[in-house]
Amino acid sequence: MFETLKNIGTGSLALTKPTSKTRSKYLTKSLEEEAKKFAQQKHKPATVKELTPRLYLAGQAMGGFLAAGRQTWRMQEIKKASYDWADYMLEDDT
Repeated sequence: MFETLKNIGTGSLALTKPTSKTRSKYLTKSLEEEAKKFAQQKHKPATVKELTPRLYLAGQAMGGFLAAGRQTWRMQEIKKASYDWADYMLEDDT
């Protein structure tokens, strides 16, 4: 990324590492441009989805399934089994 081409005596070009002046000049200009673009963007606040007890328990169950190391799970199977366990755990509370 920071390599520059240098013409060597044989007429061919060789890659050389840039000096600290070249690097800092490139980085400063690049960072300034990036900062200006970022400052001009309008940002929407991130919407936060509420963590319900069902989602929490499903996440815990999913973590257990994944930690068990079964290689034949499909994502749909893990999701369904996780929510089934979460629903089962919540049956006693309601």
